[in-house]
Amino acid sequence: MLRICSKKEYFQYRALAYRLALDKSKSGYPLYSDGVKTKQDFFKRAEMAFSRKHEEILLFEHEGIIEGWIHYYWLCEDKYLSTISFNISNNTENALSEFIDYLQLKFDGFTLYLGFSETNTVAIDFLRSQGFMLFDKAHNNVIFLSTWSISSKNNEDIVEIHSENYAMFQKLHDSQQDDMYWNADRIFDNLDDWVILVKLKNNLPVAAIYFQKDDEWSEIFGIDYKGGLYDATIQSELLIHALKKAKEFGIKYMTYFCNDLELPVVTNCGFTHIDNYVCYTKIMNAGCFNR
Repeated sequence: MLRICSKKEYFQYRALAYRLALDKSKSGYPLYSDGVKTKQDFFKRAEMAFSRKHEEILLFEHEGIIEGWIHYYWLCEDKYLSTISFNISNNTENALSEFIDYLQLKFDGFTLYLGFSETNTVAIDFLRSQGFMLFDKAHNNVIFLSTWSISSKNNEDIVEIHSENYAMFQKLHDSQQDDMYWNADRIFDNLDDWVILVKLKNNLPVAAIYFQKDDEWSEIFGIDYKGGLYDATIQSELLIHALKKAKEFGIKYMTYFCNDLELPVVTNCGFTHIDNYVCYTKIMNAGCFNR
């Protein structure tokens, strides 16, 4: 049985939820066993559910035992649903089944995105059985910038993007894919929060890397290539430049989700492979509620 978690119950069960968050086979993304995010980070983020209008924590109880919780959020404008934590000890299939039914009644027409470690085979197998489609698959990598250093020459062909030269990045970025949340328009509207670096050849943009500024932790959201043509040399140049820039901002940790082709370069730049990530998605349909 799923039910909305009260503030009192949150304090009662948060230690259980955090213990589960450290087990990749019993939790979802974001990952808390990556050596970056702490117990205090987990509690701080979870407690925000009680002050935000578009979040809920649902306790999962099975045969009188609290097995964990699901902390999720929604974006009405984008009809977007996803989880902030999905930490279930046992009977994961039941928890997912009830969660999906609950969302289908409440968020008809929204798209649900659920990310898990490949280690959580119970959750993944259930989602597949329910018609969820694989949306993304990637290697989760982390670098600890406080101990990272690498020798490299200055690259004058890499320029930082701001409002005046944003067109160089805009065309390159929006040519990549149509379904990304952080499209060029959204990034531009929040440009002060981003660092964008563009690689030039013959004064023309051929690739770009971008990440958000943060006090301690950030994530490289992607690297775009002109025509979608991967280039390992350019990837290495952009990664090193971005990591140096992040270190200048005082960022301590950087995460990067990459594909199989990119992984050797990412590792050579100093990242540590943490996990294999998968994301499954499905549109919620109230008419499918038939359990």
